[in-house]
Amino acid sequence: MKKIILFIAIFAIFLNAAGVDVKVSSTQIAKGESLKVKIIADGKSVVFPKISDISGYPVENTHTSSLSTMQFINGKFSTKTQKQMSFILYPDKSIKIPSFKVQIDGKIYKSEPIDIKVVSPSQASGGHGYYISMRTERKKVYMGEPFLLYVDVVEPGTGKISRIEYNPPKFGDFIAKSLGGEKQYHKNGKVVHELTYLLIPQKPGKQKILPASGRVGIRSLNQAGDPFGIFGDNIRWTNIRSSSLDINVLPVPVDTDLIGNFKVSAKVDKSVVEANKPVNYTLTIEGRGSLDTIDDPVFKIPGVTVYSDDAKVSMELRGGVPYSRYVKKYAFISDRSFTIPSLKLKEFDYSTKKSKILSTKSFDITVKGSSVASTPQSPAVTEQLPKSKATHTPSAKKPKKENLFEDESYYNKKAQLEKERKELWLKIALFLAGILVGAVGMKLFSFIKPKAKRGSKHHRKYSQDEALKILYPHINESSEVEEMVRALYDAKAGKGKVDEKRMNELCARYDNMTNSN
Repeated sequence: MKKIILFIAIFAIFLNAAGVDVKVSSTQIAKGESLKVKIIADGKSVVFPKISDISGYPVENTHTSSLSTMQFINGKFSTKTQKQMSFILYPDKSIKIPSFKVQIDGKIYKSEPIDIKVVSPSQASGGHGYYISMRTERKKVYMGEPFLLYVDVVEPGTGKISRIEYNPPKFGDFIAKSLGGEKQYHKNGKVVHELTYLLIPQKPGKQKILPASGRVGIRSLNQAGDPFGIFGDNIRWTNIRSSSLDINVLPVPVDTDLIGNFKVSAKVDKSVVEANKPVNYTLTIEGRGSLDTIDDPVFKIPGVTVYSDDAKVSMELRGGVPYSRYVKKYAFISDRSFTIPSLKLKEFDYSTKKSKILSTKSFDITVKGSSVASTPQSPAVTEQLPKSKATHTPSAKKPKKENLFEDESYYNKKAQLEKERKELWLKIALFLAGILVGAVGMKLFSFIKPKAKRGSKHHRKYSQDEALKILYPHINESSEVEEMVRALYDAKAGKGKVDEKRMNELCARYDNMTNSN
């Protein structure tokens, strides 16, 4: 009788193994923790159901695999095939894994349903208590208004954690800037790993910040490994994910240059200058808000050449509020007296919901020996353009060309000189041809004897943009350099060509001086 009962039990186990089974990582999980589900079927031909969601929660990372093993039964070898379908989901409330229908070798098999309980992280089974969350103090902001987003990865402080693999949120229509590194502190017996982001909305409407996620490796010294047997017995991996955040972004009610509460100031290093010598002008904007996306102001003064450096933007947090500072330097060069106009910027203060005009004072610049004063166009500063290293001022006669650095008479004179120079070269071309062969021979001989190293900067060819960067800082040191800088800008404006050989010689000289210092 006992043998019959044992045979029936073994037969029942065999029948169950030939059907379909469902395994889950746990029947009790914490909110934000992933639930791993695996459907296992034994058979050569298996058709799994198509599963897009369970109780409204989308399934993710769906994967199928197949495993074949050899068996020796009653003196004969046979092959056993097992196929698996796995996926994960992130329920935030208790659900039921339904019964799945799986077709195996032409027959339909059904799995048993499984109840899953979702609890708070502190109540989760196994006592792991790991979770990740996102928080912000602002759920309603204006477009361009900066705000802070905090991501917390929390562990219970048991010392069992081996490693955390973190994936930041997907910010969508927000400019995101990470502020510093991880901040770690203890709270209510737990260890909190805090990350801070500065976000700036770029599009009005209801915007969504998609969840932050991570994978936590937990030491499991006294427990079996994960139920799937994938990661081994020493480390049990748990996927965690935060909820998403919805932010209502309001449109700015007025056209504006700045969003926040700022002060604007400007200064010059001199008000009296020699002809064609630079006047250095510094623009400073500072206050509450972000200046990372501000466009650089462009000055338009007839007969005045304007250079500018890249703006320097810095930011710091004061009581959780971002404060920024923007500094940009310009150089104004002219052969006549001129006025640097007042700069006007429109500001919208999101805290008071009011707008106002910020302005700097104007500066009258006297050029020695000049009797003509250049006056700014009206309006003097008409636009803000994307950041650039050099901005161009239009000619009074041809205001449509915004890349001119001098008036039209300067260019006419320049063109005439170029024409006369070319005619001179044509006249002496025959004479140069007579001595060319000898010069080439001597040049070759001189190259063989000293033979400078290949790649030496004396033989390097510079681009015109590189030449401007190298020579511009030295325009006050040499009239030759100043003339070359003007020629380079003439070439960029499509007026004339540059003596490439002389340009390379000057660049090599000043480039070597810079490197030797």
